[in-house]
Amino acid sequence: MGKLQKIKEELQKLLLKYAVVKTNNGILEYDGEDLVAGMDVFVTDENGERVAAENGEYVTEDNKTITVADGKVESIVDP
Repeated sequence: MGKLQKIKEELQKLLLKYAVVKTNNGILEYDGEDLVAGMDVFVTDENGERVAAENGEYVTEDNKTITVADGKVESIVDP
């Protein structure tokens, strides 16, 4: 990845309003204020790049279960 591309990605991160939620499988990132079904969710990989979250279940600190499929929230279940 070139320097220009890295600068563009960093600027996008600063300009976009995104939020994070801590889970048992790391931090999920999403664009917007409220996380709802159908939204894209991301993680930061070992190279520092924002990539689609892997399929699976993510349990939050308040015990909500977020199911992710194809990089999108499939469901959010309260305990």
